[in-house]
Amino acid sequence: MEPITTLIERLTAALPLALKGDPVALKKARTTGRRLRVVLPLSTAALPKKLRLRLLDNTKTLTRALGSVRDLDAQQELLTQAALTATEPERVGLAFAGKVLQKRRRQALKRVCRRDAARDWLKCAEQVQGVPALAPDSEPAATHAEVHTAAQLVLAFDTPIRDPKNIAELHDLRIAVKRLRFTVSRVPETQKALKTTVAELQTILGTVHDLDILRLWLRSLLQEKKRRLRPSRSQRTSLTALRQRFQTERGAAYLAFREQWEAALPTLQGL
Repeated sequence: MEPITTLIERLTAALPLALKGDPVALKKARTTGRRLRVVLPLSTAALPKKLRLRLLDNTKTLTRALGSVRDLDAQQELLTQAALTATEPERVGLAFAGKVLQKRRRQALKRVCRRDAARDWLKCAEQVQGVPALAPDSEPAATHAEVHTAAQLVLAFDTPIRDPKNIAELHDLRIAVKRLRFTVSRVPETQKALKTTVAELQTILGTVHDLDILRLWLRSLLQEKKRRLRPSRSQRTSLTALRQRFQTERGAAYLAFREQWEAALPTLQGL
């Protein structure tokens, strides 16, 4: 369990490269920001309330801004992976989609840099680092009641996520699993097997989510009406084949998730 000061230092160090577009630094900054968002509400005694809430608000704004770029990076990673085994009909679509995606990423990064999110966060972080802590800023250990509540929120999705078409519910489950994973990590005596089970669920749900976002974007690309963005006939044919490829991959990822879900149910129900 990491203290607030450590997370602030890590995010501060990652931001300069993240704002220049470095994918690794951007992912690190967003992940650290998300962690900080979860820790701050728990550390009520670590900082003056007004300053803590301002830092929390600025961290939320910053991570949302970085997330708009990071989500595009996740889509690009799927395209890059697909290129390794792409068929000839898919290559034209991959090239076109990759070009459009890179343009969207540059635009998203410019929006992040134009906003004051990073500047405001850094200014607030400096104020936090200059204030003596009211109490040690380590995360408090989670109670078994908190773990049980987090597990019940996950189990509440058991019925809707059995339909692969329920994209929104699968995404909401992913968020609930993230919260459970963090809660479990705050219990000192948590068994490694439980941590692994929850982490694997989060990973496969992330894969399903990324494929859903990419499939929806490819569909919108095929329906594009603006002439300067509209794909040619050959590009449309290739994009259609590419979308079918990701549809198949999504189906396989969903089946893998269902297997993991069924295996994890007894453990989750016992929490």
